[in-house]
Amino acid sequence: MEKSFINNIFTKFIQGDKSFSRKFGGTGLGMAISKQLIELMGGNIEIMSEKDKGTQVKIFLPFLVGSENDIVEKKDEPIDSKALIGKKILLAEDNEINRLVATEVLFNYGAIVTEVENGNLAVEAIKNEAFDLILMDLQMPIMDGIEATQIIRNEFNKTIPIIALTANAIKGESKVCIEAGMNDYISKPFEEDYFINTISKWINKTQKTKLVSEVKNTNVALYDISAIVKISRGNQAFVNRMLTLFVEKLPVQINELKNFYQLNDFEKLGKLAHQMKPSIDNMGIELLKPIIRDLEKSVERQNSKQQIIDQIFEVEKITKDVIIDVKQKYGL
Repeated sequence: MEKSFINNIFTKFIQGDKSFSRKFGGTGLGMAISKQLIELMGGNIEIMSEKDKGTQVKIFLPFLVGSENDIVEKKDEPIDSKALIGKKILLAEDNEINRLVATEVLFNYGAIVTEVENGNLAVEAIKNEAFDLILMDLQMPIMDGIEATQIIRNEFNKTIPIIALTANAIKGESKVCIEAGMNDYISKPFEEDYFINTISKWINKTQKTKLVSEVKNTNVALYDISAIVKISRGNQAFVNRMLTLFVEKLPVQINELKNFYQLNDFEKLGKLAHQMKPSIDNMGIELLKPIIRDLEKSVERQNSKQQIIDQIFEVEKITKDVIIDVKQKYGL
């Protein structure tokens, strides 16, 4: 390039070749925009050129130099997919693609997701509905994730797990999140295993606390097989057979409930919920007795689909807890 042109290269609408015969067009904005972007990041750009010999462009950006200690350590842990079944998760994220990916993954693990696009809407959602966990993007319009978290912690809910979603996977970002009142953070783009493991970890922590509280407040055991034992008249083989049937049959029936829901076949769904009541009653699952009856009534009254699927997920969650305990206690 000519020296006279280099002095004006960052001026808008200026191009190196102004002849009518030039092969390539353009707006003449590229260099001006590049300079502005670089300066916004605290850097600068220099150009050295000599006509018919070549051009050299140097860009200087003040990036911090990291080390291996700054990289987030991710531990490989088994996924506990049961932890998310029926759980209500608030997803605050302004990027539509990120919301789509996160919602699809969570749905596959049985979670119920409410989406909002900024921190202000997240605060409003917390005012009106109870959630089990919040996924909070840090950079959002109107109100960012840090401010929204501080409001939620100070005014509404001090214990709900809040996990930050951030593109900056360094420990310095983690400190900012924790100081704002968040429990953990997940880097973007999401890795499914790490994404689900992190959410499950915090869901499990709150669930254990909640279960202990429920048992203390209601004095209700997870299940009670005393009715089966009484009928058996001391026949342990009969008791074991009844427990085995429950362990094998209930999960199949719950899958059928979900299939009928997906097919919008609510008549069969209601009939199946009715058929499940004796097994639940015989097992003495007090927490589940009202839920299975409410599910049957919800179908009869044509309640909202959201209410019905919530009840199905709750039936599944409690049933799985019972089955795990039965298998451990009776060696099935």
